[in-house]
Amino acid sequence: MEKNLCIGAIFKNEYPYILEWIAWHKLCGFDKIIIADNDSDDGTRELLQALDDLGEINLIYQPKISAVSTSQFTAYDRIVNQFCPECYAILFIDADEFVENDEDDLSSVNRTILSLFDIPNVGAIGLNWRTYGSSDKMVYEDDYVVKRFTWHKDDESKGCSINNHLKTIFISNLLKISNYHSPQIYNGNYIYSNGERLTFFGGAIDESNPVETYLKTGLSYKICKGPLRVNHYIIKSFQEFMERKSPKGRADKVPADADYNPRDISYFKNADFKDNNRLVSEKKLLLLDKKVQCIKDKINAYGFYDKYKCVIENVDQLGFSGWIANMNGFSNHIKINVFVNGIYSGYTTPCFYRKNFINYGISVDGIAGFKFSFQTPLKSGDEIFIQIHGRLFQFSNAKYIMV
Repeated sequence: MEKNLCIGAIFKNEYPYILEWIAWHKLCGFDKIIIADNDSDDGTRELLQALDDLGEINLIYQPKISAVSTSQFTAYDRIVNQFCPECYAILFIDADEFVENDEDDLSSVNRTILSLFDIPNVGAIGLNWRTYGSSDKMVYEDDYVVKRFTWHKDDESKGCSINNHLKTIFISNLLKISNYHSPQIYNGNYIYSNGERLTFFGGAIDESNPVETYLKTGLSYKICKGPLRVNHYIIKSFQEFMERKSPKGRADKVPADADYNPRDISYFKNADFKDNNRLVSEKKLLLLDKKVQCIKDKINAYGFYDKYKCVIENVDQLGFSGWIANMNGFSNHIKINVFVNGIYSGYTTPCFYRKNFINYGISVDGIAGFKFSFQTPLKSGDEIFIQIHGRLFQFSNAKYIMV
């Protein structure tokens, strides 16, 4: 089996950061990037669709399940079940996390991970956080996250600190239970990225017990400083925190939980670390620039920023209809996606001829009309979202709620 290294993630409204994040981890040597879109509405979903079509990522749709059930575990399980045969090992990280090594060449990340898995009986590798604060940035800047934020939490805190948190890359066919930080595996040792046996905070490893009985807290007993870390840009600038992170709430808890920690101004202040200043090397930034530009060129050629003339004309419990054409009057290669209550329900394409489209200069050949029929009639309260696939431009009247 080819030893492909894969990243799994779930994104919600991460549009400004996506290309940097993908380019960075491709430079790290991850062979496959699988992203679940969690009902984004800021252009994230459309950009991920374009990147999926271009072969840069694999996209799945993961709607919010309920107010008391996180979508994250479900997305992780779907990623493992759907892509396990293609992935030797999987690392689950978030959009604000970047794997980094101690060297100038990011490609050594891949080599380091594979060499660690060559150690007999290793099933999982824990990577400690390096957690960054705001670096006194108040507003969003159109530049790389890894360049804008340089001040981070130190590793010398006594007891358990935020950098004791782990993100774990594990051999995919060993997964027993998904977890944000330390997935449980059926067998095999957990190690740090320096090759040492990993001990979880709160419970030392007991050689006499089977591995599944070890206490998996998601926190390591000590912080391994290298050769690999996960840079965690936990708050970014004050504006980004208030406008993007805070409204999302928590992925693992709801406000009714006794230990719920709201992401409010106190959260920001407590996470605004300024212990150490560390710059990403100029060589890494240069390589990142080149990779991001390469992906941008593909996005531009794909037509992600194309504009359209389009209208949704009729919507009822049985289906909807409308028309669409680009600014040159063509409707070929356009997909119209349909989501009902956040769940992907299929797509349609323009295939109906209307002569008046030619007369009005809307369409070159008149084939611009589309229709979609729901498999079962919708009921009152059902929400419909009609979306142009892989395009930033969208219908002005895209959302409907059945009455």
